[in-house]
Amino acid sequence: MTRTYVFLEDIAPENVSPEIASSESVSPNSGGQLRISPEVARLISADTDIEEKHRAVAERLPLSIHDQVILWYLFYTDAGAGDLREEALQGLARSNVTTLKPVLRDPALDLRVLEFILRARRANLPTLIVLRPNQNVPEFAWSAIFARCSYEVLEFFFDPQSPFHFTSSELNAVARNPQVTAEMQATIVQLLEQAGVQGEGVRSEGDVTAAHAADLDAAQEQLLDETAAQMESASKLQLAQELNVGDKIKLAMSGDKEWRSLLVKDSNKQVSSAVLKNPRVTEKEVLTLCQNRSTNDELIRLILANREWLKNYTIRLALTMHPRTPLNQGIRFLSTLGEKDIRKLSKSRNISSVLVNACRRILMVKSKH
Repeated sequence: MTRTYVFLEDIAPENVSPEIASSESVSPNSGGQLRISPEVARLISADTDIEEKHRAVAERLPLSIHDQVILWYLFYTDAGAGDLREEALQGLARSNVTTLKPVLRDPALDLRVLEFILRARRANLPTLIVLRPNQNVPEFAWSAIFARCSYEVLEFFFDPQSPFHFTSSELNAVARNPQVTAEMQATIVQLLEQAGVQGEGVRSEGDVTAAHAADLDAAQEQLLDETAAQMESASKLQLAQELNVGDKIKLAMSGDKEWRSLLVKDSNKQVSSAVLKNPRVTEKEVLTLCQNRSTNDELIRLILANREWLKNYTIRLALTMHPRTPLNQGIRFLSTLGEKDIRKLSKSRNISSVLVNACRRILMVKSKH
């Protein structure tokens, strides 16, 4: 029996309440109750402030990407959600592929959520590339995509050198696409004839071999890395400009490296300082701050107060040279530095004359021994 794939734009959104379950509920990826986290359950509750809901939809709260997508889906399918429905769809549409990858590759991806993703992103080639290896995406879904996708999508997937392989059903879908070329049609006819002679599909439904998956990953990474990085940086910069101080502080304390790099430059010292309270901040990031002469005094004070960071020789050296390090602290660091660095500092024009003179005195004492 042939199954028909329906996109969300073709059906009327339903109220979410019959579908929503607690975090203990079990959800098969083909239907039933949708499993959601306690935080998502709280955010969709009627008792939650509408402004907080808008912040959540705009990715201004520290949610995992799985929770973020589920939240977008629930608001979009809630007929009573008002403006949140369109905001949820736009949020998913502007999200970058690198961020969405864990969801797109999730073997337990709920088909209703998949429909929602395709509603917003089925014309987005990088999204389809990342989604393709997910063996739990049904064949009828791919057939629907290939029957009406753009020429750009067809050209990428339907390439003799591509690691992607098609089932007979998918080939027939490509043949129905108005964008298909005569050369593609000829190839399809040849592949279908071969499949008929061999008595097997061109590709078994859901079957992507380990070798094909590896080739696919290599192909996708080459295609996506640069574009995704640019998209992510641009979207986060735009979002940061819209966040209030409280939300920025939350993101600074929990966000990834790109968020930390962005928010540590914030003009509000409460925000920039919160970055150093993030448990994932690295010594390399701290060193970069120490080497940046424009780093504010509050950040330098917090770094100086962290004994673990001060065990790093390069950080101590950078702090010694930083214009916002108190002179008495800089002088104390001199006793922990090597003679080579002391000599360089004794000739430097970029540090206080007090430090330069202290370095020269240290060298004079050493020369007498």
